[in-house]
Amino acid sequence: MKKLIAAICIAVTLIMAAALTVILVMGINGKSIFSRDNNTSNWRFGSVRIEAFNIGGNAVLVKEDSISMGDITSLELLSDMSSVYISATDGDRMTVRQYSSSSLDPDEIFDLRKDGGRGHLTVDAKRRRIRIFVFNIFSDERIEVDIPRSWLGDVDMRGTSGGLKLRDGFEWGNISMKYSSGGITASKELKGANISVEVTSGGVNLADNITASGTVYIKSSSGGIKTEGITAKSADISCSSGGITVRGAVTADEVYMKTSSGGASARLINAGRFNIESSSGGIKIDELNGQGNVRCTSGGIRILLLNPTGNVELRASSGSIRADVPRDLRHYVSTSATSGSVTVNDR
Repeated sequence: MKKLIAAICIAVTLIMAAALTVILVMGINGKSIFSRDNNTSNWRFGSVRIEAFNIGGNAVLVKEDSISMGDITSLELLSDMSSVYISATDGDRMTVRQYSSSSLDPDEIFDLRKDGGRGHLTVDAKRRRIRIFVFNIFSDERIEVDIPRSWLGDVDMRGTSGGLKLRDGFEWGNISMKYSSGGITASKELKGANISVEVTSGGVNLADNITASGTVYIKSSSGGIKTEGITAKSADISCSSGGITVRGAVTADEVYMKTSSGGASARLINAGRFNIESSSGGIKIDELNGQGNVRCTSGGIRILLLNPTGNVELRASSGSIRADVPRDLRHYVSTSATSGSVTVNDR
């Protein structure tokens, strides 16, 4: 009896599945809600797009538009599911191009919205439907934006998925770049009033110097941070998972550097006050000037104090400390290593 009931349940389930498949393919009242894009491996289920077995390199231009930036004072760029490339151009017109390997609906293509009263321009490249990817490799789906190099307004760039890359050097007002998933890269020098770079999942690579008249804020929740150098009134660099590497110099009145999992290193730090911390990973500063604290919970500290302008505290909970200090040191340097040695050399 139990076997008969089980067999009936299985049969009813199969019939219902078959009926549902017919409805999806043939449609309801003659209108299909499950369809295939022409000449692609992409399928649609209502407002959901399923993109499968797409091999990169076949993205084509979907839309191109341009606008004069003469009366624009602030630019907002919103994107998801696409890589964004920013380049500099001559003249006063900004050009936006969208490339895709999939056929797109009108609501999946970017638009430009200008608020003339505020002098604000929005480039909205956010998708308004759910997309599911199956075995997509080397996707070249992207947004390219050419911004006049003479334009000096405020910039706010945000994305949920995909990367952001600045191919050229720029000088803007207040700069904010924030991505949930995807790295942020700047290949050339970036200047602004206040600069904020934030990534939830992905690395930050600033290959040239970053200069701000106010603050520089760089944060990565998961992914390393690399920068050539920073000049600002204050610099705040933090990384929850991944190392911090400053290939050049950080010069600021206040410098805050913190990594929870990964080491921190810099060639030169010139600071009025500094606070450098690492929870897991060593700290290495080739030359440190100023006053403040350097603390490492798990890992060693290696520092050259060339010109301390005030008292300096070095603390290592699990690891050794090696510090080189000036022979004519005029300020107090406190060192403590709970588990490890302490070596202080005169220079």
